[in-house]
Amino acid sequence: MVEFILNDTRIQTKENAGMAVLDFIRKKRQLKGMKLVCKEGECGACTVLVGELIGDKLVYQSMTSCIMPLANAQGKHLVTVEGLNMADLSPVQQAMVESNGTQCGFCTPGFVVSLSGAMLNGRALTQENILECIDGNVCRCTGYKSIERAANAIFLALESKGLPASMEDLVGTHCLPEYFLSIKERLAQIEPPQQSSSNGAIKKRLGGGTDLYVQRPN
Repeated sequence: MVEFILNDTRIQTKENAGMAVLDFIRKKRQLKGMKLVCKEGECGACTVLVGELIGDKLVYQSMTSCIMPLANAQGKHLVTVEGLNMADLSPVQQAMVESNGTQCGFCTPGFVVSLSGAMLNGRALTQENILECIDGNVCRCTGYKSIERAANAIFLALESKGLPASMEDLVGTHCLPEYFLSIKERLAQIEPPQQSSSNGAIKKRLGGGTDLYVQRPN
């Protein structure tokens, strides 16, 4: 069984642990925001935020869910674009709207997730690293200039809020939904991944999957 938190929902599933996280999200949970495009981990349309407890810190990073095996979600917090929604638009969502940072819209959820991840990766927020956080996202409509303007607007909006860094500040300034405050405690209640299965077979961890999951996705 694989156990993790998807947005604000605790998941316990016996689905094939080798299934791509994107397939689980779209087909099993019916969350359609993250898109299936390249299936090679290159375009970023399927980007999710993955939070992991490292010591006593909750650390997030962006990952392409099309080449991430479900087993690697064990004990983690996965955030899709739906998990960033609140009653009002976040500064990231607002900036994308006001800057016209979307054309066909297919890549937009991935950009929103990656830009939101800039507030959660533990680095000091600057205009430069907000742009760096979308290095792995592709816009085939070549709408990069409007997306760059959105990234700059995000920085200015957050700067006006005092560049919130702690989870409490990010929730308090409506950059993230309130449920994020409980994630650290909830993840601590999930058992760590087991190194062996019930029949004694040794489990192996897969780091990445940029070749295997392109050639044999399931």
